[in-house]
Amino acid sequence: MWGWADGPSGWGWFWMIVMMSFVWLPLLLAVVWALAQFGRQSASGGRDSGEAIDARELARRAYARGEIDRER
Repeated sequence: MWGWADGPSGWGWFWMIVMMSFVWLPLLLAVVWALAQFGRQSASGGRDSGEAIDARELARRAYARGEIDRER
């Protein structure tokens, strides 16, 4: 009685899984991609370069450019 929608071979469940994967797989991939982009952005402090710079590195760069010196 309940098997009438499967057709003669009974492969209806297989095609349902295939068709639902066309819906859910892109959605799942989009969520994973968005989370990865958000994680990369928050790890870099919102900069697009993907490079997190701490205060010591900023001081080293300013010293190398001559903006600051060893005098306090």
